[in-house]
Amino acid sequence: MQRELALALANNLQRLMANYRLPSGEVGLSQAELGRKSGIGQRTISTLLDVDNSAAINPRASTLEQLASFFGIPVWQLLIPDLPLELLLYRRVTKLIENYRDAPENGRKQVERVAEGEVKYAVAETVLTGKQTGTGGQ
Repeated sequence: MQRELALALANNLQRLMANYRLPSGEVGLSQAELGRKSGIGQRTISTLLDVDNSAAINPRASTLEQLASFFGIPVWQLLIPDLPLELLLYRRVTKLIENYRDAPENGRKQVERVAEGEVKYAVAETVLTGKQTGTGGQ
């Protein structure tokens, strides 16, 4: 795995752990708790979070599958850099991709036009108001 993907994985995993709601209502999941609940060793989780460790760059596919399954998201979603937390926590990105995949060519072009228009609008709004609304794909 390239360093950029390892960094995306570490960042996403940290955010998922920090925002995990325990049955007690508390928010936050330690490495040890994640290890117990997911069946992955705490040392492995620690390694994945340490992108300066060369082992973090080459995790096992089964480890990624276990983590994704525990959090209820597809594996590929763990590897998307800078994915907003609300999209990382929910299946909206997966649903969007499934809809895009299933749409006819003309429909996919329309989705692309709408997405590009939304990014341009967000960038313009940021410039006009000085308020950042998203990364705008940048």
